Amino acid sequence: MHTSSYLSPASLLIPPQATGPDSLSNYPPTFVVYGGAERLAISIRIFWARLQLARKLESPTQPDLLIEGPDSPHDFMIFPWMAEESAVIYEKLDEWLRDLLASDYEVEDIPKSPEEAKSPDWSRIALKRRESRKIERDSMKTARSPLLEPKKHRVMDMVGDMRSEGIK
Repeated sequence: MHTSSYLSPASLLIPPQATGPDSLSNYPPTFVVYGGAERLAISIRIFWARLQLARKLESPTQPDLLIEGPDSPHDFMIFPWMAEESAVIYEKLDEWLRDLLASDYEVEDIPKSPEEAKSPDWSRIALKRRESRKIERDSMKTARSPLLEPKKHRVMDMVGDMRSEGIK
């Protein structure tokens, strides 16, 4: 398990390399969030360093992003008392995803069928598709999701909850 790059990409038993079977070359754009006080922080930093090593040889369409929640535990974004920090992370994630989805990508205008290819309107269809993709990319860049605001959570009262259920 510790020598499998699939199961343990940050294992110290796997030598870091920019290319090869244990490298992170051709890895998709990556958004990493972790707590600075979590037990896996060192492994996450190793994973990040290996990802950046592979990125030196390629240029992904979207830059990767690493965010550390200061003095935060693992999965800090699920805890009600970390709601303000989580809201900031979700805002950054929303922006990062929109930029990723709006990135320019080349899509060939290929006819769907031989009949369509013979159609004299093919250039008009291809132009409409390109215009539609441009509008879609532009809307992804300008639109934003609704603001995420921390919710007021009630304080957990286990004793009161247990009494209401008849447990003494």
